[in-house]
Amino acid sequence: MEKKFVMELSVNNNFIGPQFVCFPIAAIMGEKKFHNWYYVNYMLPIIMLDGPTCLTCTIDDSFVYGSDSNVYSKIMRINSVNVEFCEQIEDINEVLRKEIFKEYYCVLFLDFNELSCFQQYYHKKHYIHEILFYGYDDEVKRYKCYGYLDNLYQCFEITYDEVKKSFGDAIKHIRNGSGWQEYMFITMDLVAHDKEYPYRNDYFIEKLEQYIKGKMPYTLYYGHRLYMIESKESRIAFGVNIVEVLIQYLNMLQVMTHNGTIYDQFANQQPAINMLWSFYEGMEKRLSYFVEKNGLEKILEKYVIDYRIEVVRRSKMIRMLYIKLVGKVVMGQVLDNVLVSIMDNLVEIKRREKEILIGYLTSVSNLDVTEEVW
Repeated sequence: MEKKFVMELSVNNNFIGPQFVCFPIAAIMGEKKFHNWYYVNYMLPIIMLDGPTCLTCTIDDSFVYGSDSNVYSKIMRINSVNVEFCEQIEDINEVLRKEIFKEYYCVLFLDFNELSCFQQYYHKKHYIHEILFYGYDDEVKRYKCYGYLDNLYQCFEITYDEVKKSFGDAIKHIRNGSGWQEYMFITMDLVAHDKEYPYRNDYFIEKLEQYIKGKMPYTLYYGHRLYMIESKESRIAFGVNIVEVLIQYLNMLQVMTHNGTIYDQFANQQPAINMLWSFYEGMEKRLSYFVEKNGLEKILEKYVIDYRIEVVRRSKMIRMLYIKLVGKVVMGQVLDNVLVSIMDNLVEIKRREKEILIGYLTSVSNLDVTEEVW
């Protein structure tokens, strides 16, 4: 085994969803041969609202790990080890370095109380969360890592000693409520294909049509463990209709605000809002990718620009306003103006997105591109 080994990792995407979605993207986009696959997937979002304290968003045709995972084994294999097996590991550094050297991207749940780079928690609070490992250096005894640090995804380093301590403490504390006991040590293995994944116009168009219809296929609904536990109060939406559930969520917040009963878990819904912006931004990239692949700038570029202005920018504004909203809740300030601004942007996305995408697809239908394959 080499003394130093580092794998490729893409850190230039702006996806800011939870780690179980972002880490697989960072690994996949590090391999150019999988880029075509990426740009015809991550197109089928699902959102569920189960009361004002439970708003969840996922993307069905994506790589994620955990209980709601989808495994496309021809691109990437994902394996996990639960806490009971992790308790039997005598030297986590030996195991981790060997797995990385075999070109496995590794995800470990660690206790941030022992990690000096996370100053918010270091020697102050036990906090169990995951970090992606993609390289090691025996000379300086440090790992190359990727994760959510200082409010953005970035690369950083962790020492072998810190990993040993934080992994041991995580084993002790992970059962206290994180819900990740079954997935404490995860490996992600990119399949070693020799050729680039083909880009299929017809597949992209089919996915886009499915998104615009906004009707979740029953097979997809049945396959999601998350939505098998829905209650009578649950609201679930798919595709272009996800914005309608977010409007319902804002209506709930407005009622609670007017009644003076705003809840104390307000910030917990932030990941779903982050996913909203990341999804829309990703959809714009996919629309542009199709245009570039087919040389259709003169015909389709106007729709991509409209989508950027009317959907992506508004979703980014929604995210920033929601962060402001969380701050106002903490400070006990009036929320009405911020709630109204978020609602206005959601209503505009609902009004304009479908219209723009239908125009895009109508223009494509007049062209002979559906059978093209790269």
